[in-house]
Amino acid sequence: MSSSGRADPVGRVVGAVLAGGRSSRMGADKSTIEVDGVTMLDRAAAALGDAGCVPVVSVGGAKRDNSHVADLHPGEGPLGGVVTALAHTCELGAEAVVVVACDMPSLNGSTISRLVDAHRRGGGGRVVAAEGDRVEPMCALWPVMIAAEVNEMFQAGERSVAGALDRLDPRLVPIESSVLANVNTPDDLQRLADSVIDRGHVGRASGDGRLR
Repeated sequence: MSSSGRADPVGRVVGAVLAGGRSSRMGADKSTIEVDGVTMLDRAAAALGDAGCVPVVSVGGAKRDNSHVADLHPGEGPLGGVVTALAHTCELGAEAVVVVACDMPSLNGSTISRLVDAHRRGGGGRVVAAEGDRVEPMCALWPVMIAAEVNEMFQAGERSVAGALDRLDPRLVPIESSVLANVNTPDDLQRLADSVIDRGHVGRASGDGRLR
C-alpha cells in the first residue's frame, strides 16, 4: 500500500480499504488472507492505486504501515469506516474517496476507474456506487460535499452503508457481478480457489487460506 506527501492536485480522489471487520464467519482476519500470494487488503489497495487514487489508505484493523488510518468509530460497523474515510479525505483537501471492503479479491483498477469517471462526468455531488446483481454498498465513491450529511445519519443511529445509500440517491454504474463477489467464509475462499484452478492456475487453497 502506498501514501503520498505531495500537494493535493485539484479533483484528487483518495482510496480507502475498510479493514476493521470482525471476520467472524471466516474465523480469521480476512484482510490478511492471501489470494494467489497477495493479501486481500493489498489486492483491494492495488485496484484503487491502479485507478489513480492517491493516497490509498486502510481504515481500521491493525496498523500495518503508515497508510493506516484509525477508525473513528471502532466496532460500529462499516458506515463508521466510511465516515472516517470521508473525514480523512476532507483533511487532505481531496474531492472524493472511493471506499471498498477488503474482501472483494476480484476487484480491479478498471472497475474503480469507472466509478471515478462517472463522478468526473457529472456526478453532481452524488455517491457513485457499483451495481452488479444488486447495489454493492462497499464499492462506492463518496464526494466530500456529503460528508456532513453522512455523519449526521451516523450520529442519528444509522449503521448500514446500504441504508445510508438508500437515502442518498446514488448514481449507479453497472459492473460485472463476479468482480464484486465477497469472500466471507472458508467455503467462499474454496470456491474462489476452484475458479482460479478452472482458469488454468496450478494450485489449490491451503489450510492457512492461501491460494497456492
